[in-house]
Amino acid sequence: MTPRRTCGRCFSVVVCHSYDSKTDTWTIVAPINSPRDAVGVCVLGDRLYAVGGYDGSMYRHDVEAYDPQTNEWTKVSCSVVLLNG
Repeated sequence: MTPRRTCGRCFSVVVCHSYDSKTDTWTIVAPINSPRDAVGVCVLGDRLYAVGGYDGSMYRHDVEAYDPQTNEWTKVSCSVVLLNG
C-alpha cells in the first residue's frame, strides 16, 4: 500500500500494490474502500486483512479484506465472543 503524504505526514492509503515474488514485480490493485494510515495488516488464508488505522480525522475500528482472485476489497463483519469458564 502506498501512502499519500500531506505536509510530511501520512494520512491515508491511496494506492495498493501486489508483489509477485516469482516475477519480482509489483502490480497496482484495487484501492481500499476506506483509506487509512497506521493500519494493521495480516494474511489469513487467501485474503489480506486491513485492521483499524487512522483516516486523517478519526481512528478506525473496522476491517476490510482484499481478495486477489476478484481484485476487490470488502468490509468484514466483526463479532466479539465472550467465553465463560
